[in-house]
Amino acid sequence: MKKLLFLGLVFSLVAPVHAIYTLDSGLGLRVVCISDYVFVRDSDTGIAQIMKKSPTTSNKSHTTPMSCSEYKKVSKD
Repeated sequence: MKKLLFLGLVFSLVAPVHAIYTLDSGLGLRVVCISDYVFVRDSDTGIAQIMKKSPTTSNKSHTTPMSCSEYKKVSKD
């Protein structure tokens, strides 16, 4: 519970309210955009950031955070 309160405080200080919105939802999961980055929330208290393979390096294990605009492009396909 302390971690959830801490995350809530951090996000409220870092991201203005208009910068948090839902992109997609279903099966107990919500995909949300927070300060132009994509996160997944479950119906309980978990939250995880969506990562993508970095196109700028040849190292296949290197990942970068996915932006909301990138998620919108991928989810249309």
